[in-house]
Amino acid sequence: MSLESAKNYGYIASIIFCIMPIISFISNAFVFAQLFQTISNLIANPNVATDPSMLTAFNTVGGIAGVGLIVGALSFIALILFLIAQYKLSKYYNEPAIFRNILRSILLIIGYVIVVTIVMVLVFLTTFATIDITGATATVFAPIVVAIAVFIVLTIVFIILYALLWYRAFNKLGEKSGIEAFKTAGLLFVLGMFIPLVSCIAWFFAAKGYKQLKPQQPSNNNYNTPTYSPPSTPTFDRIFCNQCGAENLTSATYCKHCGQSIQTTPTNTTT
Repeated sequence: MSLESAKNYGYIASIIFCIMPIISFISNAFVFAQLFQTISNLIANPNVATDPSMLTAFNTVGGIAGVGLIVGALSFIALILFLIAQYKLSKYYNEPAIFRNILRSILLIIGYVIVVTIVMVLVFLTTFATIDITGATATVFAPIVVAIAVFIVLTIVFIILYALLWYRAFNKLGEKSGIEAFKTAGLLFVLGMFIPLVSCIAWFFAAKGYKQLKPQQPSNNNYNTPTYSPPSTPTFDRIFCNQCGAENLTSATYCKHCGQSIQTTPTNTTT
């Protein structure tokens, strides 16, 4: 798997995810400011038909809706790039948890939305189909209150599980790559589940980690490189005296121990 492509995809996705919340926040703040101004003008001038602030408000909301569509499209593209990067890195480092935990978090979101939607719709339909709204009392709406309470509890549990999956994915990526920025991003993603602004900081560290990715150095243990051994040649490096048995150099003529003439054939030291 190509590390370079995974590195680029992850970096681009992280940058997009980092700036998207900022753009959304600015857009929403501008909308609320414009709507507040419009409402103030309408209170001062009840003639809605001729008040130009209404047209301005509609244009503003339409423009922000367009920005929202662009942000949504870019976020979707960033998600695809991010998933591809995680998948490639899981293959590169031979660690399925890098991608598997992110995939599980997405499946968790889908399951959560489906289950909550079905339960809430059934509760509301059942409640309003069996009561007379005009004569309803507080106890009649008790199932709705219970459903909302269950929804809140499930949401908290979902957020915790979702955060843990992202933490495990980035922590494992940090372990395999040796880059601490990924581990920091994992911790910040947990906090970001409860404080959205922290998620921007988490994506900043993720982008930093992707930028620092480097190819792994090949290990010598992974290669069965044969060791070259020169052919052995017989060497004659010693000779023994017939008289006393002392060891002498092959070039010796007389024994260094007893002084007798050496006539013994040199002995091969290689067996």
